[in-house]
Amino acid sequence: MAEDDADRPKLPRTAVVVRAGVMDLADLADNARNHFDIVSKYEGREEWALSVNSIPGLSAEEIARRAAKPNKMMRVSTVGAIEGLRCVSEVRPDWTESGHANIVFHAEPSWEDLASVAGVFSSPVRNPGRPM
Repeated sequence: MAEDDADRPKLPRTAVVVRAGVMDLADLADNARNHFDIVSKYEGREEWALSVNSIPGLSAEEIARRAAKPNKMMRVSTVGAIEGLRCVSEVRPDWTESGHANIVFHAEPSWEDLASVAGVFSSPVRNPGRPM
């Protein structure tokens, strides 16, 4: 966690988390690697994470509309289910209008770690936030 994030509030464990797409493990690995590359290059620190959206008090459909991702499908979980995994350190929000947040791993995620994250999400459902 970056120093300036220390004072930010955490997401409640009951908050809904939306991940656009079907969560193919190769796509998750690419997303985690891209996050690592960007953070290490521009912030000078090592962090492995997956991009999601979460806004406390909103439903999955409402979050998807705010996120406006182009994916046809999405998957849904909660902060508590995700943070209950041994490989995850936190679900850290950016507190933006879109509800962008990161599922932050303790270390580089293995295929088993990525599968465990995917395992706490619902089966893919239609994304109601997909722009027309």
